[in-house]
Amino acid sequence: MTDKTFKVTTKWINEHKTVRGSWTKAQTTALGLTWPLVGGWRGRLDGTMITPEQARLFERSVSVRAKGMIEKTHLDKAVRMVINCITEISEIDEARLLAAISTRSK
Repeated sequence: MTDKTFKVTTKWINEHKTVRGSWTKAQTTALGLTWPLVGGWRGRLDGTMITPEQARLFERSVSVRAKGMIEKTHLDKAVRMVINCITEISEIDEARLLAAISTRSK
């Protein structure tokens, strides 16, 4: 990447899918695409140049909440951080906590 352009690759596009394995409308808009997407869009973008700001918008827009829910990967990370801060928790209680939160995030 230079100061003024960013080279789009299929790998980069695929690395920024949502947890559901797709892309948000905000992501595709950042790339200058119209919604709904037309088949073959990733291949057509491969090797094209965009601005660094477009790249940042594309990358940041991946974590948009789906139907008002926090994406599971973010929730799992937050739970692990809380568990790491608790000094006295049994393995059974940790498993119960993880199971309870996993059930609520579905």
